[in-house]
Amino acid sequence: MLKKITDWIKSIDKTSRIIAGVTAACVLALVITAIVIKKPEGGGGVLTSSTAAESTTEVVSAEGLPEEELTSPPEAPKEERNAAGVVISDEYSVNLAAYAAYTEEIAGVLSRSGGVLLPFEINTVGTVIGPDGWLPVTNSDDKAEFIDMSTGKVVLQTELTASSSFIDGIAAGCIKIADATEGSGYVYGYINKKGELVRELTLKSGKDLSDGLALICNADDLYGYIDATGKDVIAPQFYNAGSFVNGIAAVAKNDKWGFINKKGEFIIEPTYANVASSFAEGFCRVEIDNKWGFIDTTGKLITELKFEVAANFKNGAAAVRINDKCGFINQKGEYIAEPQYENCYDFHSGLAAVQKGGKWGFINAEGKLVIEPKYGDAGDFYEGYAPVLDGDSMYFIDKEGKRAWGKRYTQAANFNTGLAIVTVEGKYGVINTKGEYVIEPTYANMTEISFYAPKAK
Repeated sequence: MLKKITDWIKSIDKTSRIIAGVTAACVLALVITAIVIKKPEGGGGVLTSSTAAESTTEVVSAEGLPEEELTSPPEAPKEERNAAGVVISDEYSVNLAAYAAYTEEIAGVLSRSGGVLLPFEINTVGTVIGPDGWLPVTNSDDKAEFIDMSTGKVVLQTELTASSSFIDGIAAGCIKIADATEGSGYVYGYINKKGELVRELTLKSGKDLSDGLALICNADDLYGYIDATGKDVIAPQFYNAGSFVNGIAAVAKNDKWGFINKKGEFIIEPTYANVASSFAEGFCRVEIDNKWGFIDTTGKLITELKFEVAANFKNGAAAVRINDKCGFINQKGEYIAEPQYENCYDFHSGLAAVQKGGKWGFINAEGKLVIEPKYGDAGDFYEGYAPVLDGDSMYFIDKEGKRAWGKRYTQAANFNTGLAIVTVEGKYGVINTKGEYVIEPTYANMTEISFYAPKAK
């Protein structure tokens, strides 16, 4: 029989009772070691915007938000690639739904045009509206609940400290336990849309369903996978693992990483000391003896294991570091830009930010420097514009390196469907691609809320 969370709480030992008034939200996502090309000491004021589904251009149903409050996102341009296979068409992220806006004390939800969708009486706001139109939030009692965005009404209240969105009828959630002496101090489980536990709160971590299966870590620090009913499909047995994407998951066994299918069978034997959490554009970065290279989904190496660091493929190119210099390769393993830069970011809209002599500029998809390095930091080109740091403030430039409009900002995020979060004197607002304020900078913090979209292939 399924158990209500309140019943489970009553059954746990007194030494593990719920702490009232918990304000810290538990982390629902497993973090596998991320390799970044930019060195940690790099400065800058580029804001990192929360988006639900990176690398996707799929427009997901807008069911949920009141129709009069929605702004149709622009249609993404048809993808265009150059001879090296790098995407050179303008890039769009088209699943932005709304914004979570925070005052010093409370939060609310604003539409893309700045209208109030949910009043300012929420503690924290989730970043993804689920396929059902439900948005997870935490209330003033620090309990997770779900709001139907079509009505603005609470449709499910829980005793959880935090929860993710419902995907295929289940959501990952956690509570904080008292007197925790080890681990994160949280226990994780899964609920259905009635608030019933389909997997009891005994896990050390739990991720959302991905490709029909959810990655879990049990009390013995072993990773496995469950289905939408909460049942084990692949029993916990791995010492680390990533989520399934396109039927493949990275798993670690006996201190080596390999890849399994959804039956739990190894399709690429555990061979590597480290790997990326999933394949990107059909390739995955792998490492042996501190040297990185790339394999395809059959396990065939497309490059030698020779790079000191490597990033995932993005838009047909991957940033790599060799002899402490950064460059780019295409999906044939050929250099697009020879390693010569101190740091570099992914290609977006046919341009990539690179650092040389301590300053940032941009190269094109042929590896030619088209915007001279002169900025303290730089964001990515989306929809024709990129934020750059000049001195102690930021502005946007176009693809010719010209300043787009006169305003400067303390921080600025990349554009997302015609809108970008910026800060001025510590206050957050939103601008359009003309530099006009859609939401005046009056909030203590803002984050993007996106419609759920499956992971891109």
